[in-house]
Amino acid sequence: MLPTFTWWNFSKWKTRRLFVSELLLVIGICILQNQEVKALPPVIRIGAIFTQDQKDSSMDFAFKYAVYRLNKDRTVLPNTTIVYDIQYVPPDDSFRTSKRVCRQLQNGVQALFGPSDALLGPHVQSICEALDVPHMESRLDLESNHKEFSVNLYPSQKLLNAAFKDVIKFLNWTKVAIVYEEDNDAAASNE
Repeated sequence: MLPTFTWWNFSKWKTRRLFVSELLLVIGICILQNQEVKALPPVIRIGAIFTQDQKDSSMDFAFKYAVYRLNKDRTVLPNTTIVYDIQYVPPDDSFRTSKRVCRQLQNGVQALFGPSDALLGPHVQSICEALDVPHMESRLDLESNHKEFSVNLYPSQKLLNAAFKDVIKFLNWTKVAIVYEEDNDAAASNE
């Protein structure tokens, strides 16, 4: 049985951020062991950064639906409600995006999702790494640097190439053309 903690006992802001990442680990362990989690706050705020052209997009709806499903299934987090704060930012404006992320963090957001934009993503990731905030994103990232607080859900080019290869073999194709909008080392699929 886990001890009961009061969320407000932690005085420093950065300590709270580190605590949230540790909580995510504890949540995962407790869910796997089917034990009740009593150490969580009643409300967890998560933020999302989407570009303005992603408003009402499939990614926007998927994020909202994921939060809805988590809140509806009381076996996962029985005494905790997840609320989201979505900010829509102009594409190619890293300054405004950084300000919005900082405002979200000041308002108590404990984890961030997004953006999928190649220009804005590294800025948000940098802020999250500096402040020890858990960060999830889904964007093509050609850097293979390990980030301590960031998880990229987008498959690597190596995995995409392997998937294409498997499909080609399964369908017994002898010739194939894959057209990319941008050159992102996709030519390495000669295997």
